[in-house]
Amino acid sequence: MAFPPPVVIVAPVTRKTVPIYGEYVGQTAAVNTVEIRSQVQGFLERIAFVEGSTVQKGQLLFEIDPREYQAAVLSAKAALDQSRAALAKANRDVARYAPLVRQHAIPQEQLDTAQAEREEAIANVEAAQAQLAQAQLNLSYTRIYAPLTGRIGQAQMKVGALVQPGSSLLDTVYSIDPMDVNFSISEATYLQFRKRERQGLMGHFPPLQVILADSFPYRYSGRIDMVSPEIDPATGTLGMRARFPNPDGFLRSGLFVRVRMVVNESTNALLVPAQAVQEVQGVQSVLVVDGENRVQFHTVTAGDAIDNMRIIESGLQAGERVIVQGLQKVRPGMPVRPEEQ
Repeated sequence: MAFPPPVVIVAPVTRKTVPIYGEYVGQTAAVNTVEIRSQVQGFLERIAFVEGSTVQKGQLLFEIDPREYQAAVLSAKAALDQSRAALAKANRDVARYAPLVRQHAIPQEQLDTAQAEREEAIANVEAAQAQLAQAQLNLSYTRIYAPLTGRIGQAQMKVGALVQPGSSLLDTVYSIDPMDVNFSISEATYLQFRKRERQGLMGHFPPLQVILADSFPYRYSGRIDMVSPEIDPATGTLGMRARFPNPDGFLRSGLFVRVRMVVNESTNALLVPAQAVQEVQGVQSVLVVDGENRVQFHTVTAGDAIDNMRIIESGLQAGERVIVQGLQKVRPGMPVRPEEQ
């Protein structure tokens, strides 16, 4: 009793123009990274956020003991009041002396002295106002707010620590959306891309894709927004930066990723499903079903992978049918019953 031919799933060899992708190691980085430092000296009185959380722009982060600066504001207000009182007296003196000089009741020199004292009093009021503004500004610096919306790290100083202006790092805030990815391409890749661009075969840098550490693609595509002005002479690579939307905050600064971008195009390339290509001891091959539904063994040269397809550089012709499922149950010369994929 003869057994029926085994069923195999076949796919045709197709011809089309396909993009050629390059993959490059990259690392995510926040668009804005802001170090939080105090502008005044004092003892840290309060940490007003949850470490590692997302903070909103304008949210209170730290409080420094304000009592010294509150006292300075009161002192500056008192000094301003004194200056204003002196100015009021100088104005009255000038107003009183002016008609007396016209009546020749007092000498002109006395009026000149009063006017000079009024000018000095005006300058003293302006100086006192400036001192009060500075004191109020220093007092406002005792409350430190988030400069942007982003993720904040672990506080670098604890409550009770003495904070020094400028030098004491309190924390760092990292922006969330969008997110940058920094990577480098080879000099040869860059020149190849530019050559094809000048020939009108490709436009400017196309959208990029990020492949995460778990080999899954990130859902949003990105765009190149910065290209280094020079090739790194030490590595022969060109630095690039791509920007990706990150509305849900999925990406975090510092992730290692693979950046996938179109670097070339293959015109009229022969394509077969990737699972049709077998490789044994460095020899690549496919099984073809001929016009009589018999299996034929073809040695091929396979090129780049395009999604779930492989480019075939030699060994096949367009329209031939390659086996993609059932490879393990057939051998060259066997009759089969092919079914389209």
